[in-house]
Amino acid sequence: MIRFGGFYAQDGSRIQLPLRENPHLSSVVAAIKYIRDCGVIGLIHSEEDIKISELKIQISNCLYMPYLETIVPDGVIVRSIDNDGANCELMDFMGERYPSTNITSDIQYISEICAEFIDSGTVSRMVVI
Repeated sequence: MIRFGGFYAQDGSRIQLPLRENPHLSSVVAAIKYIRDCGVIGLIHSEEDIKISELKIQISNCLYMPYLETIVPDGVIVRSIDNDGANCELMDFMGERYPSTNITSDIQYISEICAEFIDSGTVSRMVVI
């Protein structure tokens, strides 16, 4: 089962997205495009109410930082994108400094990541960070 939710900031308030089960990709992408300025969406893959993995996408000013947390017996593995086209400098993102290789402005790329997660519960193109 895939669950989808998140939140965004608007006029100084935090607006919670309703939790949805087994969302259609178009709903996820529409939410990402709507948020644009500041927010986080999450897709959770679970089996028998046990969380297996979670794809989170932080959104700030039409920039996206996705990361995938996978639960393993001895902890959590965190993966992110490796944007080869970006330089490896640190950049400000949501008040913190992150490698620019982990951030993209390509909404099509983010849509593809979401589609793969919805279909499989993982994202093969993400690398361990």
